[in-house]
Amino acid sequence: MRHTPLMKSAHHRREAALAAGSYTLTIILYFMLGDTLLHKVYDSYFFPNLVPFYGGLIYLAALVIVFYSSSLYHLCLVGNYLRQLREKMATAEEVQTIFDHPAPRLTVLIPSYKEERVVIWQTMMSAALSEYPAKRVVLLI
Repeated sequence: MRHTPLMKSAHHRREAALAAGSYTLTIILYFMLGDTLLHKVYDSYFFPNLVPFYGGLIYLAALVIVFYSSSLYHLCLVGNYLRQLREKMATAEEVQTIFDHPAPRLTVLIPSYKEERVVIWQTMMSAALSEYPAKRVVLLI
């Protein structure tokens, strides 16, 4: 089955909505857990032994770190799908108009300082095999 742009758009919209919903649920659950944990840490402060208090603070710090990384993941996921929704693929006619005119000259400068020969060779071959008609590849040593 071939995916049309409309199908891809619907897929990205659905995935962005699911990621946003998942992020909202994550925020709600973490705040509920954090509220409960804060009350337990506060109550343990008044015990004669402060071990539960310090343990609770360490657990709370770990919870904040996990919440931050989870939030960052969800926001990046939503941003990725929204970016893909705005992405527009060039049509064959648009690509063909690029090659209708003579291309301006292009010089590819490849800087190297104590690089391995294999790295230099791969970089130069990559630049040389690119599909640009009027290019010159220069290795800077």
